[in-house]
Amino acid sequence: MSKTTIGVFLGSRRETAAICVAEEEERNPQEEAARQAVQQAHDAVTEVLESSRDPTAEELEERLLHLAECERRLDLEQEPERHFLVRLLERLPANSTYREIAERTRIILAGLEERNLGRPTISLDATGKGAPVVDLLREACGGAQIVPVYFNYGDRRTSEQGHVSLGKAYLVARLQQLLESSRLHLPRLPGTEDLKR
Repeated sequence: MSKTTIGVFLGSRRETAAICVAEEEERNPQEEAARQAVQQAHDAVTEVLESSRDPTAEELEERLLHLAECERRLDLEQEPERHFLVRLLERLPANSTYREIAERTRIILAGLEERNLGRPTISLDATGKGAPVVDLLREACGGAQIVPVYFNYGDRRTSEQGHVSLGKAYLVARLQQLLESSRLHLPRLPGTEDLKR
């Protein structure tokens, strides 16, 4: 099951605002290989049992033990990895008002709902802007779940009382980790290839 988030970055006088839509999904690349190993081991046991010759007890025991080991590995398979698929990355025109940003976010939210992608969470850069922008976005987006995110100079991410504090060092390290492990999937847009390097 995937989870969709809309990120709204308000920018500053020097930066333009941006909106990002990302899906978080769980993937387990080792699980498929483990399932195939179990199937092959099961087939080997079936082959011995269905053969026209009588299998030796050792041969049957060896194949059953191999099957049990493959099933154990499948049960112990690591937790799924979280992957993030960026579906939209859009810079808004310079000097966009907060009301224009809220309206564009509402349009994107409506489009996601029309495609039956559920009701995404909206993470809003509330650093320096505070409650008025959050309220404006809540009004425009009809009660959508909005999580204010406050950026700081720390190296941690904390969540409390409905908002998130996000250290810039944590953010950079997390993005670098996701890019290096190929778990952040960006659309093919100008500039995204530079991000990957």
